[in-house]
Amino acid sequence: MPKLPLRALVAVAAAATVLVAAPRLRAADALDAAGSGPDMRILTTPQDVLFRVDLGKAGKRFAPQEIGGAMGWSVRLAQGTSENTTWPTPATDGERVFVGGPLNYSEFYALAADTGRAAWKARLTDNGPTPPVVKNGRVYFNTQSCTLYAYDARTGTRKWSRYLAGHLESIPAVDGGFVATTRPTRHGTRDRSAASTPALTILDLAGRVQADVDVDGEALGAPVLYDGRAYLATRGGTLFCVDVEGGRQLWSRASQARGAPWVDATGVYVAEQDALAVYHPTTGVARWTETAITPSSGTRRVPVNMAPPALRPVEAASAATDAFWGEGLRPVAVGDRLCIAEGRTLRFFDRLTGAETAWWEIDVEQPFAGSPLVAGDTIVVATRGGQVRGISARHGEIVWAVDVGRPLGSGVIVEGGKLYGVTRDGRAFCIETGDLRADGWPMWGGTPSHAASSASSAQ
Repeated sequence: MPKLPLRALVAVAAAATVLVAAPRLRAADALDAAGSGPDMRILTTPQDVLFRVDLGKAGKRFAPQEIGGAMGWSVRLAQGTSENTTWPTPATDGERVFVGGPLNYSEFYALAADTGRAAWKARLTDNGPTPPVVKNGRVYFNTQSCTLYAYDARTGTRKWSRYLAGHLESIPAVDGGFVATTRPTRHGTRDRSAASTPALTILDLAGRVQADVDVDGEALGAPVLYDGRAYLATRGGTLFCVDVEGGRQLWSRASQARGAPWVDATGVYVAEQDALAVYHPTTGVARWTETAITPSSGTRRVPVNMAPPALRPVEAASAATDAFWGEGLRPVAVGDRLCIAEGRTLRFFDRLTGAETAWWEIDVEQPFAGSPLVAGDTIVVATRGGQVRGISARHGEIVWAVDVGRPLGSGVIVEGGKLYGVTRDGRAFCIETGDLRADGWPMWGGTPSHAASSASSAQ
């Protein structure tokens, strides 16, 4: 196998300090940055950091092979799938890679993370698995038709399953001893008047329903569990905050969100129809337009941006949005800033003031597919066509790049310097990026709580 490019090796050793997920926001620093104007640049891909990989021929199912052009492996998961097939984004626990089949399939796979060899395979009673969530040795996922499953991550033994409704369109979230998911109707409820009302359903880790909280539609992507609360942007146009243990709504806001929210101690960030908005995690107050007091400023008043950052009215093309479980347009936190992927552009906004601080256009052929990933100091973006770029958040340059050569089935994940994904024709792959700082995004949304950091569990 070829050696890593020199530039990729240099990227591994550079910058000992990485960005943290829950920054200290300082008003003076934010205002100084806003006054200097946004950092506008076009990022081109150096040829010495580009991996053009060959995933090999179709071959037999579950027969892993080395890929050409970089270190790694690829495995054929299904025969007969086409370049129009959407696969769920995989997840990894570091030892295994987990992924379900596409919408019309009822199979779920676990592969060895280092070799791609089959660890176990489960045949489900329902079709259309969602992207999985891995937590404390278990794998959780919904199916489009119509059940929540929990499997032992090591053995593939089914621990339990729960029929929830005739049709599910979101991913579960797991944290703090609870599983949270949304459903359009409530199968099994004794309250007939509530049976047809959408709900955020909260279960314990044994699969027993603890509470059903009224909402106005299923979550876009998945709920976000943070600090004992569940946050969800619904298809009905509302942003909800729910007390998980108490099973009650704490607040709600009309939102018309275009994707799942990002949640941490500094705020609940959501891309709405025309603008980026942020709400206080415990009160639901809109920080940029309704208050000048932030979690980090205490009682000190800071300038308020009365015009929230404008977003393009047309949502960027996204492979994740194609699927019933799509996360849509979602902001992610990069240190003191928020990042939105629009088209081929990464836009950055100050988390305190909302001022746009950077605008980076990437030299890819198609729009980004889904939200950016933040893996250590590396921002990772991918296109439908299989172009993946690793960008230094600190220096604003492309430090590694992969051209898969085939359309992606959905999003990608990054863990331990390795890039994982599935192509639309059903081939799972693992590619060594050479960037050891690219770590910490092992599943859809980043972690089991679907945020970059969790207040209730160490990641």
